Amino acid sequence: MPETIDGSGDPKWGLRVIHVDRAELNANAPTGDAKLAKAIDAVRECVRSRPGIAGTDAIREVLGGTMATIRAAVHTLIADSEVVERKVPGRGNSRRLYLAHMTPTDAQ
Repeated sequence: MPETIDGSGDPKWGLRVIHVDRAELNANAPTGDAKLAKAIDAVRECVRSRPGIAGTDAIREVLGGTMATIRAAVHTLIADSEVVERKVPGRGNSRRLYLAHMTPTDAQ
């Protein structure tokens, strides 16, 4: 694992490689909760900047990432009533996503 060394008085300053065992490496890795929290923030911002976005597939096209993570983030936001899912009239099963306070009044 690389470690940055301050150049104050050390003639070997710069980048130093140190050994890290698997347990130490896993302790510094982001947890699933951190990844989900980051995905939730990204999805919230995506829906805010694109009101009426056409579901999780469209969000994934914009953000990338895994479909499972995007779906989990969307379902969490819907469960927390931050995002609402509205059916598009006359479009079969088409659904659009909006932030709760940005939902059009004529959405069904």
